[in-house]
Amino acid sequence: MKQIFDQKTLREIESQCTQDQPANCTATCPVHVDGRALCDAIKEGNFSKALQLFQPNVLFNRIVSIACEAPCEAGCKLSELQGGIHIRRLERASVVYGQYNQKKRFFISKKNKKTAVAGDDLFCLATAYELAKKGYEVDVFSQHDALGQRLYETLRGRVSQNDIAADMEIFQEMPVTFYFNENFSKKRIEEILLNYEAVVVEQKTFTAVFGDETIDSQTLQTSAEKVFARVETSFPVIGAIADGKKAAISIDRTLQKVSILEGRKNEGSYETTLYTSLDGIEVGVPVQPQGEEYTKEEAIQEAQRCIHCECMECVKGCAFLKHYKSYPKKYVREIYNNLSIAAGHHTANTMINSCALCEQCKNICPFGLDMSEVCRLARQTMVETEKMPPSAHEFALLDMEYSNGEEAFLARHQSGMNESKYLFFPGCQFGAIAPQTLQKIYADLSNRLEGGVGLMLGCCGVMANWAGEEEMFQQTLAKLTEQWQALGKPVIISACMMCNSVFREFTDMTSIAIWQVLKEIGLPPEVMRSSEKAAIFDACGARNDEEGRKMVRDIVEQMGYEVRDLQYNNETSPCCGYGGLTAFANRQVAKEMTDLAAELDELPYLTYCINCRDRFAGREKNAKHVLELIYGKNDADFPGLSQRRYNRAKVKKQLLKEVWKENVMEKQNEVQLLLDEKLEEMLDERMILQEDIVKVIEQAETTKCAILNKKTGHLIASRRVGNVTFWVEYKKENGRYRIYRAYSHRMMVEEA
Repeated sequence: MKQIFDQKTLREIESQCTQDQPANCTATCPVHVDGRALCDAIKEGNFSKALQLFQPNVLFNRIVSIACEAPCEAGCKLSELQGGIHIRRLERASVVYGQYNQKKRFFISKKNKKTAVAGDDLFCLATAYELAKKGYEVDVFSQHDALGQRLYETLRGRVSQNDIAADMEIFQEMPVTFYFNENFSKKRIEEILLNYEAVVVEQKTFTAVFGDETIDSQTLQTSAEKVFARVETSFPVIGAIADGKKAAISIDRTLQKVSILEGRKNEGSYETTLYTSLDGIEVGVPVQPQGEEYTKEEAIQEAQRCIHCECMECVKGCAFLKHYKSYPKKYVREIYNNLSIAAGHHTANTMINSCALCEQCKNICPFGLDMSEVCRLARQTMVETEKMPPSAHEFALLDMEYSNGEEAFLARHQSGMNESKYLFFPGCQFGAIAPQTLQKIYADLSNRLEGGVGLMLGCCGVMANWAGEEEMFQQTLAKLTEQWQALGKPVIISACMMCNSVFREFTDMTSIAIWQVLKEIGLPPEVMRSSEKAAIFDACGARNDEEGRKMVRDIVEQMGYEVRDLQYNNETSPCCGYGGLTAFANRQVAKEMTDLAAELDELPYLTYCINCRDRFAGREKNAKHVLELIYGKNDADFPGLSQRRYNRAKVKKQLLKEVWKENVMEKQNEVQLLLDEKLEEMLDERMILQEDIVKVIEQAETTKCAILNKKTGHLIASRRVGNVTFWVEYKKENGRYRIYRAYSHRMMVEEA
């Protein structure tokens, strides 16, 4: 099975998404207590759950919950706003109010090598516990009278004897033997070394006995054979416990004769790659306890200030990413796995085809992860391996064919001229949605630009590119390039920023945006001025065109509008729901995209993409295309799919007739349809064109093959057109045909 990329590339892409990386408080904590999860549990008032999160990570959790230096609090993102969470107090609340997990511990099989610990400070005790947990027998030698005495002397006045004694109970189940009242002379340490495979020595004794021997801070292995010791840090409590884990790992690896360094990148405190924005965050006032410790209510109140650090920046701005309720790292893996399936159900197909391919995520992501590129490659792979469902993009590709076919395509020099310095290319949807504005623009450019302005009506081919149909895309570009060459290689003036970007990126054709032309020659003298307030909605096609975006703003301000940018603007603007063929492959996600974009501001929108204007009109958002305002034409707000085809054909005929003075044969439809508005909306939802209905009725009337419903008098007929079977319920009324219902499917209906 062909893959879009190899495992190495997959992991590289996944690594760009840091959503599942630990929060800064967790990474800063030397033993990696999950501060987010702790706060979440306490928010719910579930102190036992909080304790179960705290207890496994932290040896001697009663001691730590009181005496920890709490580097996590400095690491809390809210500390950047002078309001870090009091995590240590919350840990203490979990210890005080939570129920301890009394489940019996299970240890791995016993190892036959003996280890020793010379000392009973926190570091030594933590190392002893961790070694025992790994299956080693551990002998601990102490200079004191009893277990915990050293800790009580060190922590006197901070931690009670009861808390220390309770924490020492964990050794009761462990293969650890204690020897008290030892004297750590050099001779005694040398004796211990003779009898054990590895020996941990407390820092003070190590300095006295081994003098100038060095300690590797990464592994705690010393230059003295078999000896491990701690380097003092600024965290004598939590740092000591973390170092105990570190020393135990080093000893275990040394005794098993495996790499002591491999895979130890994030031991202890480290910098997380998780990005968390603090924009708009309210810190709240840190809760100060009325007594020595938080009450339950105080702990809950403090935990509620936690912002649950996460990234999700791209998801916040993209309805597609939001719809599938996860984040890019998981999506990338899901897409990779989906394409790895040789046979069976490809569950991620719809998701792959729902991306707008707009690159918004790439521009929002702090690390530049580009879901659009992943989905684009996935679509191309699906097409090449014949795994792409025909239903996904067929309607859009047929629509592109129509735009570049006999009915709608046109390529001419300016009327009365044999050469063109310029070539106006409005794009396939401009003539479909705003045909009157298109004609006004062309007339203005023809009148005010010298050297001739040709006209090309058609599609740039981006639909094929979006669909993953690379061969079809190249064929379309080849056709347009051939026509452009035949017209003398004029400078293309693109009214569509997407067309402009396609020509610039994928062809040798010279293309400029219409905004550059209008900046140079000025606005038409009859342009209407306005002091209205509005918001600019940036086009996906201009995402990488900073100059183009600025020119649009300059022109709008020149017209008198008081404009402001949206929350997501310029290179981070969301897709309106049309791009990437989302509107055809997943109409629900497309609607969610439109709604997210429309709700960014209550002001009317000014767009410079006709599809954006059209999508907003369809969701009753007040939006106008800047060219409509410049040229004073108010085309239909939201033409349906059939009307768009009609408009493309009509604008071509009108231009040929009115500009080039050619006689145009008008094709008369013998089948005239009667449809109400609700039915037209349903047809658009089901992507059924009126011409498809006409074909069904024409065949039924010719062959007299239809089903009669005697109760209603309605006829029901079907016809297969291409890969789709259409069914229509209709009745003849005064020479025309009243349509009641229509639907389609891809099954073939064969006669018995």
